[in-house]
Formats: sequence, C-alpha cells, structure tokens
Amino acid sequence: MLSAEDREAIGQRLLAALADVPSPCPAVLLPLAERAWQKAIVRDFPVMLPVWSAQVAGSPADLTIDAAAAWAGLYLAAKLLDDLQDGDPCILGPATEMHTALNLATGLLFASGTCLAGRGDGQSGLRNALARRFYRQGLEVAAGQELGMLYDQATDVLDWAWKVLIAKGGRPFSLACSAGALSAGAPEATAAVLAEVGQCIGEMVQLLDDLIGMQSADARDVASHSMPIAFGLSVMEGDDEQELKALLGAARSGATGAVTSLFGKLEEMGAVRYLRIEASARALRARELLESSCLDRHSAGWVALGATIDWLDPVTGHDRPS
Repeated sequence: MLSAEDREAIGQRLLAALADVPSPCPAVLLPLAERAWQKAIVRDFPVMLPVWSAQVAGSPADLTIDAAAAWAGLYLAAKLLDDLQDGDPCILGPATEMHTALNLATGLLFASGTCLAGRGDGQSGLRNALARRFYRQGLEVAAGQELGMLYDQATDVLDWAWKVLIAKGGRPFSLACSAGALSAGAPEATAAVLAEVGQCIGEMVQLLDDLIGMQSADARDVASHSMPIAFGLSVMEGDDEQELKALLGAARSGATGAVTSLFGKLEEMGAVRYLRIEASARALRARELLESSCLDRHSAGWVALGATIDWLDPVTGHDRPS
C-alpha cells in the first residue's frame, strides 16, 4: 500500500526522467526542475491525487508512482506556462527569464511521457495507453492556454470562460485521478468515476484561484478575462454595464485604485457569490461520487480525497476566501 511518504518517490521518479538522457540536459534542466518541485509541491495535494485514486480503486503498484510522476510533470509544466502567459510570478522566482520558464515547461512535458516508458514489467500496453492520455492532455492544456487569449472572438463570454477553465484545470485533474485508478488495475467504469471527481477538484481549484485574485486586487488579474470578469460581462445591463466597462478600461490602463474598484463592482454584481456557489456545487458532486459502490470507502485514499474536497469547499473549507 502506498502512502503520503511516496510523495518524495514521485518527485525522484520525475527528476530521474530528466536525468536519464544525454548531456547537457541533466546539467541544465535538472536543477531547475528540482527548484520548481520544491517551490510548487508544498503539500500532498495535488501531487498525491493519482496515489489516492489508486488506493480507492484497486491495488496501487510501481506503475502508480510512474503515473503520479507523469502527472506531476504535466502539473508543473502547465503552472509554468500559465504563470508565464498571465504575467504572474514564476514558481522559480521573480527574476526568472521568460526563456527559462518556457524551456523548463517544455522539458517537463516530455519528461511526463518518459515517466511512463516501458520498464520491462509486462505492462507495456497499459503504459502506452496512459502515455497517450498524457500526450493528449498536454495538447488540451496548450489549446486551453491559447483559447484564453481569444476572448474577443467569443460570442458567449461566460461559456468561453468555462471552456478555458475546464481545459486548463478540470481536465488535467481528471486525468490525474483516472490515471491513478487505471494504474491500480481498476476497470474503465471505476476510472470514469474518479475522473469526474478529479474534474470537480480541478474546477474548484480554478474557481478558488479567481476568488483569491479578487481579494488581492492584482492588476494582472484584469489583463486576461478571468471568470469574475466574464461573469460581470455576461450579466451587465443599464448603468451597471456602463460602470463596469469604464472600470475595466481604467483598470487595464493602470489607473490608481481602478482594480480594487473593478473587483468591488464585480462583487456587487454577484461575482463572488457565483464563484462560491459553483465551487461548492462541485464539492457536493465530488462527495456524491465518492459514495459510489465501486470505490473502497475504507481506504486511506478515500479519506484523503474527501478531506481535500472539504478543504477546497469555499463554504466549509478552512483558510479559503470568505
């Protein structure tokens, strides 16, 4: 049975994928990847999602560690790319050059697939199937990043925002849980249940990030069209429409205090309530899924997934946006 102590084993497996290639890759990328890991993976969640899913769905194996390492590589790469695109501080540090973040993210995407390469364990078919899922998910993350820049082409801005959120957050977390289940020998039906649990978790993470962004009143959060802004634009009318458009323009031009005023207006229009309701609805759905008869409700993984969902729920969780 795998445990939370395997978090370090997951990290070592991912780093080994970067080290097991011809020079100069290890000398250049390995120290950067180690730093990214230490900075971004500060708690068991989310890197342990595949392990917990394996525990709740079947019998965790060495392949489970490989699947978790592949997920960690995808997670770190996506985080690097998202921060780079949004102009947020890089997990490697504020002085990180753009090319460094981009090159490390690219390397981690390739390392993610390498983690699932054949090891002569008789599971080459399953390893190849999982690798294909990770490659496809890498494509979806890239598409989601680009979709996030195409707001002006959206006919329904809120629908557009949801598509971006699902591609960048929901679907990758869905893969984390389904891959963990399949690595433990679970049937596709069980993996599908956990895939939906993961998607709920991933969408909650994205929604909570937007809530936190509203509290921080960071100008970077208005450079792109986040979920709160998409919500405001979708419901505005009359005087609210004129005021919101004026505040949005002022915030994007760098006017002093405009970001705080913009987020205050969005809260007045119901954006905070909307995000909290949507996040909590996903927590409720995830809890319902965890009651499925195909899952082992006595496993450590079941307890850990439930605790994570409770922690992320903005209605019941701790240290979450109010």
